[in-house]
Amino acid sequence: VFEHVAMPHVLWTLSGQQVQEERKFKNMVQAEAVGRQQKNAWKIDVLTPDQAGKDGERFILKTIRTETGGSLSQIDYDIMVRDLVNFMTWMSEPNQITRKQVGYVVMLVLLVLLVLTYLLYKEFWKDVH
Repeated sequence: VFEHVAMPHVLWTLSGQQVQEERKFKNMVQAEAVGRQQKNAWKIDVLTPDQAGKDGERFILKTIRTETGGSLSQIDYDIMVRDLVNFMTWMSEPNQITRKQVGYVVMLVLLVLLVLTYLLYKEFWKDVH
């Protein structure tokens, strides 16, 4: 969840409405301890002493909380997004399998040329020594 983003989350009906929460802490250890207890994503922003003000709370723990549930459970949503990303990756380069197969053939040809080059080297230098 990013503040002031112009593009809305197109899958929010599936994942649910998410809200960012912020909590301030005086030291990093407390912020990390609370962050590690979270089930969702979390991030710690560090403020300068001038930005923190008089209270001295320099560490802001940002977490995401689901306010209203979506039409899919969290696990089903994660699986659906994983499948979508895999499909989009494949669509970006549909000839990936062919490219890898050609790469193996090229490596095999280079290996054969390496052997032939070594044998030719031995043949030429046989008369020199």
